[in-house]
Amino acid sequence: MRMLKVLLLALLVLPLFSFFTQSLSLYGQIQLPYGWLLPVYENVTQGNGIDIIFYASSPITFMIMSPLQFCQFRQGNSSQSIYSITASSLSEFFPLPSGQYYIVFYNNVSDTTVTLNYYVLTRPLPTGIADYGLKVSNGTVSPYIEKIKSVIGAVEINKLLAYNSTPPSGIGQYCASIQLNVVLQVNTISGTRQIWLQNVIQINTYNNSYRFIDNIWNFTSYPSILCNCVKGNGGVYFMFQGIRVCDYYAYSTNYFTLFSPSIEYLIINTSYTSQGPIILFGYMNQSGYPVWYDNVSILIPGTLSAYILIDGYNLTGNNHSYDAELILGGGGSGEFTFFNESNVELAMIYQYLNGTLAPPKYLFPFGLDTEESADNLYTIAYKGAYLVSTGYQVINNLNGNISQLRFNVVNYTKVTDQHFPYLFTINISGGVLPYKLNITIFNSTNELSAHTYVLFPALSSYYLPLSQLFPGNYTVKIELTDFNGNSIYYEFPLTINPPLKVRIINVTNFTDISIPFFNFTSILCGGTKPYNVTVMIYNGSGLLSEIHKILNCSSHFTINMKGYTEGIYTIEIKVEDQIGSFNISKYNFTINPDPEVKLIMPNTIDAGVEFQINANISLGTPPYHVSWYINGSYIGGGSTDKLNLTSPGIYNITAVVRDSVGYVITVSKIITIVPPPSLSVNEQTQGNFFQYNTSILLTTTVKGGTDAYYLVYLNGNLIGNYSSTTQMHLNLQNGENNITILAKDLWGKSAEETLMVNSGYNYINIGAVIAGIILIIIIIAIIVKRR
Repeated sequence: MRMLKVLLLALLVLPLFSFFTQSLSLYGQIQLPYGWLLPVYENVTQGNGIDIIFYASSPITFMIMSPLQFCQFRQGNSSQSIYSITASSLSEFFPLPSGQYYIVFYNNVSDTTVTLNYYVLTRPLPTGIADYGLKVSNGTVSPYIEKIKSVIGAVEINKLLAYNSTPPSGIGQYCASIQLNVVLQVNTISGTRQIWLQNVIQINTYNNSYRFIDNIWNFTSYPSILCNCVKGNGGVYFMFQGIRVCDYYAYSTNYFTLFSPSIEYLIINTSYTSQGPIILFGYMNQSGYPVWYDNVSILIPGTLSAYILIDGYNLTGNNHSYDAELILGGGGSGEFTFFNESNVELAMIYQYLNGTLAPPKYLFPFGLDTEESADNLYTIAYKGAYLVSTGYQVINNLNGNISQLRFNVVNYTKVTDQHFPYLFTINISGGVLPYKLNITIFNSTNELSAHTYVLFPALSSYYLPLSQLFPGNYTVKIELTDFNGNSIYYEFPLTINPPLKVRIINVTNFTDISIPFFNFTSILCGGTKPYNVTVMIYNGSGLLSEIHKILNCSSHFTINMKGYTEGIYTIEIKVEDQIGSFNISKYNFTINPDPEVKLIMPNTIDAGVEFQINANISLGTPPYHVSWYINGSYIGGGSTDKLNLTSPGIYNITAVVRDSVGYVITVSKIITIVPPPSLSVNEQTQGNFFQYNTSILLTTTVKGGTDAYYLVYLNGNLIGNYSSTTQMHLNLQNGENNITILAKDLWGKSAEETLMVNSGYNYINIGAVIAGIILIIIIIAIIVKRR
């Protein structure tokens, strides 16, 4: 009875609850002296039964008893049991009705102390796949050790629904988790330490949201104590384990939306320095690129090495299993949940310290170290992976039913372009993971080879760059080899065309608003026909229009932009060939206002006077071409010209302006050609009795000319400036008078009239007057004398 008491004391100190917590599964390693027995009490519910695994250094007697049978056995009255076997190892599930049972390990065969490693498992349990470091072959359980650098847990979620009406605080009723849990062994100059690593998908199975969470626990001692030696994106949190305070590290990402089916890869990668281990927690979806969401370093000075350890011989410092688990369970905090629906496929891949990839040597359906558990789930081998479905079956030998390797290339490219990735899709099932995929593309002169690892049996697409291969005809060989060396390959032809080249010529970069057309010619060569040409027009406001054409050769494009306003636009031409290679060209395109023309020339001008005609052009799209016409007859081109019209009359001057995009505007102007100016002068001199020509009366008329006027000079002195028919009276000086009338117009044409008029005394009349005066004086003198 002493050993029973020891067992019960051990159970009292097992951890209780945490965010993602440690297991309550019953397992251990003890030294069992001769004649001693280890009884384990178990309560079986819902007809689940008990899963038993043990191995001992020498044969022992293993029994399953009811409480009554065990009581009688203890009293020495009976040795009856439900099941009994003498063996040194056993791995078997015992379906039992609901009730209480004693599992008894009795060292009564050999007379030496036996080292016993035992595992007594009853549902609910974390369910999926787990590597205990134990292998079962022909009924014999053998321990082994694996040292691993990285572990990958592949998860395909096709359907999942869990429900717990009374979940722990902080956990939703529909919450579940898929956990990848391993033990990190850290060897230091002062001893060894064990760190439990958890990379978890926490799922709300009702609204299909999920996030990634990592946890780190100290498995070296009880309780778990990390203190402040862990650094990462998360933090260290405190909780109770029984009556003791422990701590653990945790970090979580944001939530994502879960789509079904969905494949996710949980990754834990380890390395170390002399200051301690470094752990990368990550995930990877079907894109093939890992996302490392947390980089955690643990300060343990004096570290000599660190690796993930699978060890079936020993337990950690706090008596936990050195196992690797990929399991389904409750949402957290030690929750046991019921799964209404489950169609989840699992697989685990190890990367050893030397870099090679391999599957676990042997897998069991239940996790040992995880407390979050699942009810109504079981695991079976399924098409190269492991299917977790609803039900209560237990199949301990998950490795014994390897399905036949099947491999198909379901879609591949027969024609592609040089420098463009080669695309193919494969479908794999069966065999043993991981698969190695080799691709070789070759002809008589060129060869390209590549390989990758496929970590999950599924429909997958792959790209292979072809930059090293020249255009030509090739053979493609795609070969898949599973971990056991089974291979299947396919061969088919491939034509590699020259790379797609696009050259745009005859590009119109400008137009007028009345001619809203964009013209270009696309010169297409290389690539794989047909070509899908997309023309997009946009400006600062966004995409305005999109035009699609499918072509097999070069083509001329005219894009109608009617209705667009003036401004700058971008026209983008994207040419994509049949296999997806594309080329993009962009052009800025300006819609200008229509051109405006103003004719600059005189309205009236003299015949024979040379004058300039000018077309003042604005807006539109330069350069411009100008044609001149007089009364409909072409006279020349250019924006300016000079004319000399010798015949008076009315003329129609017309300018026809064409800008560079073909917009034509016609503008006309009437010009009047007049005769040069001429003068008509009438004069009438005036005098008196004593003088002749003392003044002159001039009547002057100007005819012809443009805005003509005339100037009047008398003896070189300007008398006046006149613009219309005028009568003027000029006083003349004695002697010869020079009267000049000069007519001028706007263009400098002139006409001149000169009059020479003499003015002087009338000496005859003056003499007659003097003679008369003298005569009168004489007469008066005579009369006076007579008196």
